[in-house]
Amino acid sequence: MPDRARYDPTERPPEPPRELEPEPADTRHFTAGAGEWQAWVSGKAAGGTGGYGLAMMVAVHFARAEAPDEPLFEALLPRGRFGSLYDEELRELLARATPIVLPASDQG
Repeated sequence: MPDRARYDPTERPPEPPRELEPEPADTRHFTAGAGEWQAWVSGKAAGGTGGYGLAMMVAVHFARAEAPDEPLFEALLPRGRFGSLYDEELRELLARATPIVLPASDQG
């Protein structure tokens, strides 16, 4: 078994990752199926382990254009890709998105 690195209490731990600039607050409008939709970045996160090997991602919410304050679906996307997606890519992302389930107390 190889010798593992030992913890050295005098060694300073690495700096935590810095907070990233927010995504642009753009709302994208597109047609999918028989309806008009809009999509926007609703949050950001990092996944993975360690302070330097994080995968940056954003949550994208989708709502029908006639009800923009009621997001129906959510999808994860690598950070920095949302603004450059073509409408066809937005349609594909919507098709793979997960329905947003509200707690019973929030449903009308």
